[in-house]
Amino acid sequence: MKDYRLVNYKSQALSVQLSMDMRSYELRVVNVMELKWKKKFSRMNNMLSQWFRYSNYPRSFVSTSAERK
Repeated sequence: MKDYRLVNYKSQALSVQLSMDMRSYELRVVNVMELKWKKKFSRMNNMLSQWFRYSNYPRSFVSTSAERK
């Protein structure tokens, strides 16, 4: 009976460890995706700011969009 309990405990610990690993992996993937999106978004923002610089729109609009990130 003790052995069975020990095995059960071990398997539970292993499953917990696995789920934690998976969670950290998911978080890492999410972080990477976020970084990629931020890069893309900053590039887009730069393009927008350049366009606004050449057009006669007020600069305040672009600055607020940059702050929203």
